[in-house]
Amino acid sequence: MTFIYALIDPFSNEIRYIGKASCVSKRYNQHINFALRGECRYAVTRWVRELIDSGVKPDIFVLEETNDNDWVESEKFWIKYCRDRGCDLVNSNEGGQAGAKPGTGLGRKFTDEHRRRMSEARKKQSPPTLGMKFSKETCAKISAVHKGKKVENPWWQGKKHSDEAKEKMRIIAKNRKFSEETRRKMSEANNRRYASGYKLEYSDETRKKIGEATKFRLAIYNAWTGKKHSEQAKKRMSEAHKDVWRKKKEQQEGIKQ
Repeated sequence: MTFIYALIDPFSNEIRYIGKASCVSKRYNQHINFALRGECRYAVTRWVRELIDSGVKPDIFVLEETNDNDWVESEKFWIKYCRDRGCDLVNSNEGGQAGAKPGTGLGRKFTDEHRRRMSEARKKQSPPTLGMKFSKETCAKISAVHKGKKVENPWWQGKKHSDEAKEKMRIIAKNRKFSEETRRKMSEANNRRYASGYKLEYSDETRKKIGEATKFRLAIYNAWTGKKHSEQAKKRMSEAHKDVWRKKKEQQEGIKQ
């Protein structure tokens, strides 16, 4: 049995490399060990080393299970499939032992059994479509299938990032700039929601939690309403607030440097 696997960038959640292995865990460890030893003659090893230097490691999942005779065609197909959908792969060739010419997988047809195995393999893994581009018709079909569904055990649940990775993501989000066209679309979408009387729908359990939290806040507010502080207490509170803002300002200046 041979597995076609993909390595995912934990920062962008995009597929960056596709390969084959008879033992996925062993092959994954080889990627990590090659990068740690500095054997960076291949693009995938250099990319893995960059991730390790940033404090993270690539994620891995299986795209397809195939036999030892068909893995060449499967690897070629998945590499072309991902590249056609905009994935920035670090693969040095088009797949297979002897490589392949661009366009080899064009017009390829699968048997019903092959399609079933591909579908089952992808259902077991984290979403392998991140970073891919779909037509409007395909997006509409995906949307119709998932409407009303609740996500159980999502792939991102329990995922933790290092402090360095969090800081990088924060800086990227802070410096993100939207084009005028994107801003216009966002504005129109918000206007449509508000014009249609957009309201959030909560479950009974969520409503109960919100009610309890609101009661707790009101109780605190009522307890402090009308209370007068001494001049000494006011002075202590003022100094405490100044200290908080001073530390926050120093932290922001340290990030800019």
